Amino acid sequence: MLSAFILLSVLSIQSCADLDEDPTLSRLAPGQYTLQEELELGVTGIYSRLRNASQWSTFFVNGWSGDDITTHRVSNKEDFREFDQRSIAPTNGRISSNWRDIYAMVRAANNVLESSEGLQLTDQDAQNRLLGEIYFLRGTMFFHLTRIHGAIPLPLTSIPDFEIGLSTQEEVYAQIEADLLQAETLLPAVYPNVQPGAPRPNSGSARALLARLYLDWAGFPAKDTSKYEQAATSAQTVMNNASSHGFALVDDLEDLWLLSNRFNNESIWTIAYNKASELHNRKYGKLGNPSDVGGWQETFAEIRFFEDFPEGPRKEATYRTDGVWGAIGKILQIKQHLYSKK
Repeated sequence: MLSAFILLSVLSIQSCADLDEDPTLSRLAPGQYTLQEELELGVTGIYSRLRNASQWSTFFVNGWSGDDITTHRVSNKEDFREFDQRSIAPTNGRISSNWRDIYAMVRAANNVLESSEGLQLTDQDAQNRLLGEIYFLRGTMFFHLTRIHGAIPLPLTSIPDFEIGLSTQEEVYAQIEADLLQAETLLPAVYPNVQPGAPRPNSGSARALLARLYLDWAGFPAKDTSKYEQAATSAQTVMNNASSHGFALVDDLEDLWLLSNRFNNESIWTIAYNKASELHNRKYGKLGNPSDVGGWQETFAEIRFFEDFPEGPRKEATYRTDGVWGAIGKILQIKQHLYSKK
């Protein structure tokens, strides 16, 4: 019995000693791709992370900081109210969820980029297109993060860096610019075999987002006013070449937000969902509708913004004021709140 006890003690001590090692040595680098199918699956995995991040309203929670919409002053919409009032607490649950889910997508993008190093496919156009798409997605997500959080970490590898700090706003903008410029170089003018509405990005999508980036760069907090000219030049480039990218304005503003017209040519890039494959979005359609038509009444038109909006067809196409709820066939009495047709 004593011998058995000594043997067990020795084994226990040895097992503990084996665990006393540098955890960084066990981080495995991603495997290298050799086939186009592997690269395609990698890109699909990034979109899977994007779907997880954008499935709920958390992804667009910063939208409540704008002047055009508002939310409840009571009920359980505290996270939205904090953005609406621009007084966001560190404990805001939307902040932490947004941070976690988007960085999971960034890490997936980094993993695919690393796995593609040295890859030489027979179809070079396909390789460039897929790699350009990854740079576009990563740059877009960095842009989304910095618009919510300001200074952010910029992880550019799949291996977690637990010592990484916050990059300056200028460094963040520079990285986003680099990703989007790389995307513009690699992406085709039109992504092949996709319907209008840009559910997959093209080179025009990257240039359009660059225009938006330069506008932010010129404003607070970076205040690099030289970027205004770059924003104007980039936007003009997109407009001058709109037809080559499949971009166009709809003929009737009233058609812009119709479900049947959701893949219209005004979109420079669209996050598309697939309800038939159980990859639907749980929020849109619920978010800004009244309870009488199955909505959750979380979003309303801001009254002051509505009153300041110039009268005309654009205002009529933007707001629902008549109480007639389209194909649902219901007529509602809109009294307390105005609703956005979007």
